Amino acid sequence: MSRGLVLPGGQRVTLRPVQADDIDGLVGLHHGLTLDEMYHRSFSTRRPDRAFLEKVATAGERGGHGLVATVAESRWDPQRPIGVAAYELLGNGDGELAMVVAPEWRSWLGRLLLHAIVESAAERGVPNLQSDVPSRNQPMVALMRSLGCAFMPPVEPWSVRVVVGTRGLTATWPGPHDRPRVLVESPAGGWHAAADNAGWQLLTCPGPGERPCPALAGQPCPLAAAADAVVVVPTAGDDRWGDLIAAHRAQHPGVALCTDGPAPDIGDASHALVLPVPVHAGRAAVAEVDRVARAHARRTDGWLGDTPDEAP
Repeated sequence: MSRGLVLPGGQRVTLRPVQADDIDGLVGLHHGLTLDEMYHRSFSTRRPDRAFLEKVATAGERGGHGLVATVAESRWDPQRPIGVAAYELLGNGDGELAMVVAPEWRSWLGRLLLHAIVESAAERGVPNLQSDVPSRNQPMVALMRSLGCAFMPPVEPWSVRVVVGTRGLTATWPGPHDRPRVLVESPAGGWHAAADNAGWQLLTCPGPGERPCPALAGQPCPLAAAADAVVVVPTAGDDRWGDLIAAHRAQHPGVALCTDGPAPDIGDASHALVLPVPVHAGRAAVAEVDRVARAHARRTDGWLGDTPDEAP
């Protein structure tokens, strides 16, 4: 894959697979970043060494893939890297994404580069791309949200762990279904500590927003359909959240549906309930969600992986 465009000023931008010959240019790209920009990219003010950039440039040799964006001032000038995005394969089949773009090109190139690497991953059968993003890097978080990302429990409290699906409007659940899967629909997130304590696999979806919601469009949501419980935390004064609850009832009738406080009629109490306390109030809400999620998982899979001895 190689794409090119000529900008109004005559600059020629090319997007192509990264290769070993790009390593010197990638060193220059990273040395052009300020210390604060380095932290936004990698949680450290240390610039990556050559060995790390060699790994980025050769991701394809290990089943991953990388793309580099280069620019030349005219057709006669040499190309220099102004952005790179690459992923390494994880054990669960997803890709671990790393991306950096020169500051003066971020206004549009970051979005183009991210879309291109997501498209490349889809072509190679990689279902999701995951990445740790510093919480301070709000432009990157917003860019990920525009692609319909979901949030995993963070590795560190000062970061967010995002997962972006490469096909369709949402991500899919990473890895095997060996723990109860709980999907929290909330613009504020939360429940990450609950996931650690309850032994869940947890994803948080921001809910109705800039990215179309498949459930609200009358389509099954891959995350909700494969969940054991969906916790919807309505936003006061926003009717879309009531519509979302109704959509989950219609599209995913067998999945346990939980909500926080007063809400529209949520139907059959065998798979839907209003939590007895606010979602963020603590153990009582967690225990209720855990109960219905485990019951659903036992009905559908017959084994939760609670202990190794339970495996068939």
